[in-house]
Amino acid sequence: MKKGLTKIISPVPFLLLLITLAFFLYMGCNLEKRTTKKRILSVENNLLEAVSIKGMPQVKMNVLDRMDFYKVPGLSMAVIDDFQLEWIKSYGFKDISKREPLIPEILFQAGEISQLIAALCSLSLLEQGRIGWEDNVNVHLRSWTLPESRFTEQEKVTLKQLLTHTAGLSDIHVLGYEQGESLPVLVDLLNGDPLSANQAVRSISKPGVRMNLEGSEYVVLQQLLEDLEGKPFPRISDETVFTPLDMTRSIFAQSLPADLKPEAAPGHLRGGNPVEGQWKNYPELAVSGLWTTAHDIALLLIELMEAAQERSRKIISSRLAHSLFTPQVFNHGFGWIIDDEGENLIVHQEGSTEGYHCYILCYPLKGQGAVLMTNSSNGTFLIEELLRSLALAYKWPHYHPDEKVLFRLDTSIYTQYIGKYEITPDYILTISYEDYYLIIQPTGQSPTNFYVENPTSFFSTSPYIQIRFIKDQEEQVTGLVLKQAGNEIKARKIE
Repeated sequence: MKKGLTKIISPVPFLLLLITLAFFLYMGCNLEKRTTKKRILSVENNLLEAVSIKGMPQVKMNVLDRMDFYKVPGLSMAVIDDFQLEWIKSYGFKDISKREPLIPEILFQAGEISQLIAALCSLSLLEQGRIGWEDNVNVHLRSWTLPESRFTEQEKVTLKQLLTHTAGLSDIHVLGYEQGESLPVLVDLLNGDPLSANQAVRSISKPGVRMNLEGSEYVVLQQLLEDLEGKPFPRISDETVFTPLDMTRSIFAQSLPADLKPEAAPGHLRGGNPVEGQWKNYPELAVSGLWTTAHDIALLLIELMEAAQERSRKIISSRLAHSLFTPQVFNHGFGWIIDDEGENLIVHQEGSTEGYHCYILCYPLKGQGAVLMTNSSNGTFLIEELLRSLALAYKWPHYHPDEKVLFRLDTSIYTQYIGKYEITPDYILTISYEDYYLIIQPTGQSPTNFYVENPTSFFSTSPYIQIRFIKDQEEQVTGLVLKQAGNEIKARKIE
């Protein structure tokens, strides 16, 4: 009988191979952990001001110091790299008055980020063939219909126009309702009934011509979704988005259920005090009614980026995922803003309610992104600095400081701006100057240095504020305009 050809492998070399493989896996995991730890430390300690001065070193700041500076009690942050959640961490306090530490599981109001979820629910129905892009929405609305007007005689309002805020509807100002205040149901909001803080939603311009970001389109969209599905919007969003993605800490609620109230971070005002009643309620759910966590929104961003890469389809197809990352009107998409192109294409969205400010972003081709949530109306200033720190750590092409050159004006120009400027009778800006910069001290606050941008405009670096002086026909200074975080405030010169 011929001997078999089977070769017996010695157990010793095989064991050595396993040990070697285990060693390299261990080293790889350790290296990845060290890289992540290094990045976290970099993000935490390299917050940057909006402006750098040419020839001067940039001041790098610590996240906890900046939270204290801006009176932001709590911050929750999740960071995505290579299409994965790389890390999540919370800082500060859930409630400043109780000094209760913030943990990643705590809920935040997400404001306008709610609109992304509503858009996804709409795209899911679109994919099922339940509605078309150009369908007249009144064909599908049942509980309420948009009254016809001279603006809709020739062209009807469509799903796509609702999603892109271009339906030509009247404004709805989403200001929130105090705790204990009666909340209007959706049809009341649309009809402008007495419980509603707004007038009825009506067509005030031709569809597809005017963009309105106040939220009325998404109130109509919410009613459209509920009529198409025969279900309340919170259930639709749960079945369409939250459950498929295991977003177990996300909910739409007019008033947060009693069992979840202890798990939510109270909002805080600009002065640092808590919002009365802890937070306001927002019955315009598809506009601003989302409670969630940084972790859950990070899961959502990862899924959308994976879907666009044809690697997942838990909510929508790759085709519709691509439409999410494609500008529709100017740089606006469905529920967020889209900038740049190619590898540097970025989508981002702010979300604000009274006492909260949040921000999401992702680079769909890079598989990178971040979610930042704060329980403070001052969160916008902290988040801007954190975005610059994240950009430095992750080599993002955006969110870098502007570089400015310092120069000196003639003394006579500085002196004409000295004086007092009234924003309100109780809030006065006192302006003096020293050497090559102005010093502005608001009532009850510390003074801030403002450097020259041009002979009538000046800027501060921390926080980044621009002021522009106003003159009359005789070249006399009559006031100023202060611009900060996209908001403008006027002050008249009183002395």
